[in-house]
Amino acid sequence: MVREAIGSGGIPPVALATDFNGPEYPPEEAIRDMATFDIPKAHWRHDLEGERFYTRMQVRGIRNILDETGVQLLDTHAPDQAEGDGAYWLSEDEAVRKKGVALIQNRMEMTAELGGLSVVLHAPSLQDAAFNMRKFHQSMSELQMAFRHTGTQIALETLRAMEGRGNNFDTIARTMEDYDESFVGICFDSANWDSDKAVYGYDRLAAYSDRIIAVHLHDRPKVSDASEDQLRHDDDHRLPFTGDVDWAKVCDFLGQSNYFLGTMTGESMVAAHKGENMTKETFLERARDSAILITRVVSAARGKSSDEVGIILNRHLQGGLTPVFPK
Repeated sequence: MVREAIGSGGIPPVALATDFNGPEYPPEEAIRDMATFDIPKAHWRHDLEGERFYTRMQVRGIRNILDETGVQLLDTHAPDQAEGDGAYWLSEDEAVRKKGVALIQNRMEMTAELGGLSVVLHAPSLQDAAFNMRKFHQSMSELQMAFRHTGTQIALETLRAMEGRGNNFDTIARTMEDYDESFVGICFDSANWDSDKAVYGYDRLAAYSDRIIAVHLHDRPKVSDASEDQLRHDDDHRLPFTGDVDWAKVCDFLGQSNYFLGTMTGESMVAAHKGENMTKETFLERARDSAILITRVVSAARGKSSDEVGIILNRHLQGGLTPVFPK
């Protein structure tokens, strides 16, 4: 069981993606690992690829493991969909579009049943050649009906520009203008947004910072570890403070947003540290402690200048990422 001290005594609750040890690692074991390492909340990220619909019996099985361990579901990730898949919520093919929407609705129902708050969803850029605004609004209207039934919000994730795909800030901004905050918000992804900050800047996103309802923490390769092309396109979900993300800027941005007291979700992966002889246990400890550290800095950043936030972060980092609990 997650020990009761979490969330009290100055130790903020944090979350971790269930597929931190790979998509083939059983989610039940992942949740037990979280409980062992006092990570009280889970971001359900299994079956990110594919077209799996969860049955009521399967959802009850997940409920049982959550109850057994004391871990709470924070939110879930909708399957990643794209043109050419058998299910794509923006497809021109109506049958494919409906299946894609149904997959997202399935995750919304699952999230509500398990006590979670939102479903994280990928949306393409308005500039993408295949983007169809009519299909977008049609699908969003259907998801809004599911929201009225389940109460599960949609969180559009900030996506970096990649080959064949633009940064999706334009879609996020348009959606925030067109749809109510009770239904849809933003999932701020630290590495994705930081990757494109030179082009898009934090100031533009700050205009919608009151719509952030989820945060994903992970890092990206250092310049010395990757080619320029890899830095632009790769997203290997490293632990915070092991790559090139400007964490002082991330903490400053989140500290001035309405999410400054929200739960931070670690979205790092063990596989991103292959070749470093990092054990699963060491990874879990560092994922937890880095998320707690960032949470503390973000909460302290409220009303501070950027320089002050940098000083606060460096002060926290001076002693390294040490366990928050005694051995």
